Amino acid sequence: MTDDENERAFQASGLAAALGAFNEIIVIAPPGTGKTTTLVQVADAIVQTARSVPLLVPLGEWASQPGSLLQSVLQRAAFQGNREQHLMLLAYHGRLVLLLDGWNELDREARLRASSEIKRLRREFPTLGIIVTTRRRALDAPLNGPVVQIDVLTSAQQLEIARALRGEQGQALLDRAVRTPGVRSLVSIPLYLTALLLQAAGGAMPTTKEAVLRLFVAEHERGSERAEALRGALSGHHAEVLTALAVEATRTANTAISDDRACLVVKQVIDRLVEAGQTTATPPPSVLDLFVDQHTLVRTSGAPAALSFQHQQFQEWYASFEVEQLMRKAAQGERDALHRLRVDILDRPAWEESILFACERASRADPAGIDAVAAAIATALTIDPILAAEMIYRAAEDVWVRVQDNTLAFIGRWHVPGVVDRAVRFMITSGRPEFAPQIWPLVENADSQVHLSAMRAARRFRPSTLGSDAAGRLASLPQETRQNVLAELAMRGGPEGIELAAAVAKSDPRAEVQFAVVEALLFRRAEKPALELLAEAAPQVWPMLAAKGYADEITDPAARERLQRVREGLFEREVVPVARIDLVLASAHPSEAEQERIAAAIEAADFSARDQNADWQVQRAWERYPEQVAQGLLRRLEAGRDLPYRASDMLTTVAPSTMARSPLRPPIPTPRHASRMLRPASSGRAPRDR
Repeated sequence: MTDDENERAFQASGLAAALGAFNEIIVIAPPGTGKTTTLVQVADAIVQTARSVPLLVPLGEWASQPGSLLQSVLQRAAFQGNREQHLMLLAYHGRLVLLLDGWNELDREARLRASSEIKRLRREFPTLGIIVTTRRRALDAPLNGPVVQIDVLTSAQQLEIARALRGEQGQALLDRAVRTPGVRSLVSIPLYLTALLLQAAGGAMPTTKEAVLRLFVAEHERGSERAEALRGALSGHHAEVLTALAVEATRTANTAISDDRACLVVKQVIDRLVEAGQTTATPPPSVLDLFVDQHTLVRTSGAPAALSFQHQQFQEWYASFEVEQLMRKAAQGERDALHRLRVDILDRPAWEESILFACERASRADPAGIDAVAAAIATALTIDPILAAEMIYRAAEDVWVRVQDNTLAFIGRWHVPGVVDRAVRFMITSGRPEFAPQIWPLVENADSQVHLSAMRAARRFRPSTLGSDAAGRLASLPQETRQNVLAELAMRGGPEGIELAAAVAKSDPRAEVQFAVVEALLFRRAEKPALELLAEAAPQVWPMLAAKGYADEITDPAARERLQRVREGLFEREVVPVARIDLVLASAHPSEAEQERIAAAIEAADFSARDQNADWQVQRAWERYPEQVAQGLLRRLEAGRDLPYRASDMLTTVAPSTMARSPLRPPIPTPRHASRMLRPASSGRAPRDR
């Protein structure tokens, strides 16, 4: 979970639990990483608590309907017989959670409409829970809560999916994919991992996102009945119709098209094909029904009905054929195509994924495709340089040969040496090692504000930007800089960054550096490289991990058992009560036995209630474990010892059951005695207003 500068990792059930503290949450993730699946898991976790009712609303579908968010839910068959007032009653009592999926799928008009309705619901029902999912480029949802980022699949999760879909054959295919350049990062994205696992075990391994989706569609169409139905209706020209539908949806920055509009689009394509003598006339509604039954379209419920692709990435993939065609025509000198490419495509964020798919496919197709992509990159440099950098990264190496001189000159004019400016984001996004001379002075800078800003300048730090000698130069950095940079590399560098950071840390002479990298790997749920690093790490790393409670984060039985033993030893050796509380709080999920140590530490005779740090630790413990803190305070009260500041507030709000569980029943104090015992300890100075 990311909220300002604080980060912590958790599962979908934790997101459901977070609604107890924040009733507004934004979930962001790159394409294909499972925003919708996450919401389904969150809904299941909410149902398990039996405290609230979750309602999943696909915003793309809602945008095609005239009603409100609540009314769109009531149109579903499962909610027949219910009225909007029923949902409003749940919302009024804080028992309703709206799961709004796909903010990025809304056009400008639909976003304004959704924003207005969310604000109205928030005014009328302040305790209504709202979770919105979106891509990073669309973060204008009217919510003020924390931002949750969906991480990619861990190696263990990848293996679990591979075995579930293909058994041992799936495991072998996954192993092959991980060892294939360009594919390693794809298998960490659920959509692409699933598509890869559908291919035959001995087939050629695709190396780009576009190739994976092309493989997925080809496999989908390969069934004899499906193939025959598509050929019979459109004489094999179904892809042109699907492309036209995808272009229409992307042009309007939406994912849903009304039935009427879809029929009009299909009719235009069929008329053109009939005129060219390539097919026979087919009623558009029949074509759309065929695509729903046999292909990647789905029809939404409600009135009016609407159509959308099964996944937004399919829509963007089909729309990429239009982008590629415009790129090729523009490169050949067609002025109208160049104008449309500049104004309607490159300058519109909704087309980003389609542009990148077109770059991947065209740059690997033929020399004309390479020239077309190179020309499109040169054009994008003048419109959206960061998009141009992403195009460079996704295109084939032959494209870089054509754009290298122009791009290097562009960066030479744009970048200020020694400054983390937008040009740094461009260079890191491009992943080109030619920019290493500009990046290394920033990474090597002793000022943490500089090297951390450089590592975080782009959405993802691409290690290839550091050049071929990255490992050696990273190992030679001063300790503090090395520790920060390697940890950031593991956090933000993708699979390649994880591999590089772990490899450098294995031979690092400082335990603090190794601990920082292991901690980053565990945060990323990259347990396998973390365990491999621990196997070669200095012995001092284990107590560092145990002190932070990482025994709860590791699933490997041997490592977990060792950390638990080390952690128990830390408790046994620690004699300062405040430090024992800190040890408990360092763990995200301490055991019940460890939680009881809080009460024992507060009760201890050598616990100094006059110490400001002790006061702060008790307050921290109270926020997470009020019953254990109350137990310790009650026992301290029984013994006639001084109480820390705010003890009276804590004891007056404690549940009676906590008092009943106290092993010793305190004598009922007289009013004077109680007043003296509940008064905060004096330190000889006036109490501060806290």
